[in-house]
Amino acid sequence: MSRSSGLHRARHIVVREVKQKLEFEETYLEIPCRGRIKSWCNEFLLMVDPNCSEALYVYDLFTKKGFGLPQCSLSCGGHYTSKCCISLCYDGILRLYKVIHVFMGPRIRCQILVLLSDVISIISNFSKWKRIEVPSNMGEGQYYWGDPVSVQGRYLHWDVHSSDYLVSMDSVQERFYETRLPGSNDERMRNQYSFVEMNGFLALLDKVSGNKANLWILKDFHKMKWEKLHSLNLSCHWYLSIYPHTDIPFPISSVVNKRHIIFKKPTRPKTVNGLLRYDLETNVVEGVPCTMSTGYNDRYVVHSVAPDLLW
Repeated sequence: MSRSSGLHRARHIVVREVKQKLEFEETYLEIPCRGRIKSWCNEFLLMVDPNCSEALYVYDLFTKKGFGLPQCSLSCGGHYTSKCCISLCYDGILRLYKVIHVFMGPRIRCQILVLLSDVISIISNFSKWKRIEVPSNMGEGQYYWGDPVSVQGRYLHWDVHSSDYLVSMDSVQERFYETRLPGSNDERMRNQYSFVEMNGFLALLDKVSGNKANLWILKDFHKMKWEKLHSLNLSCHWYLSIYPHTDIPFPISSVVNKRHIIFKKPTRPKTVNGLLRYDLETNVVEGVPCTMSTGYNDRYVVHSVAPDLLW
């Protein structure tokens, strides 16, 4: 998990389970580009260059080398806007990396930049952006998707504020889908949910009543098969301590054993607060060490890793 504070600094947070408890280790990242981290796939960070809002920068955490990418042929007005989504994915079949650029204009458009596995080789190969088709009714009327949740370095998922579906993309097939949300017609979601990557799956936290939320796992992407993993009691102390005035807590990440979920505790402008961890087995919430303080404007980018490239 990488924490990005605007344009100025970023730190790497490693979460480990030791004797059924979580340990947090943090280090500051020394990155030549001081831009905003938008995506993290395998060993590569995808960033927006602060010197040009439409320029992108890739940084290798292993080799400590980075380089700029060709500018998009389709201008979105800058990658900092809420109408622009940028993500880095990995094609495990062709052994290629892909930069996905989705832009919400008068109609939704998408471009892909293909990079070789040795990403640095793009400098000599002059890769170019290509356009792919987006169904005309995809996310119709919802022009503020925000940054996607990446799963397995391949699948991207956007919250389009629908009670019926979320928008997904298989970056290997370069195809968009409307992924049906879990539940029956008699138990439709009320657009009071959030989702997060959990051990290689998409996890969705849905509030179904005043004191209950269900945790669902998307077990099969192409069959759109969901499985209910857990029910959370929202009337207990841990929930009130996370989000006392809103309908549903916002998760940041999870731990590989699918037991713990990491939440960012809400903060007010110009204040500092911490992260919280929730244990699904014991229903206990605890704060993380005080050195892990978070600011109001902090953003978190979660590591997405391909199954055959696990660290």
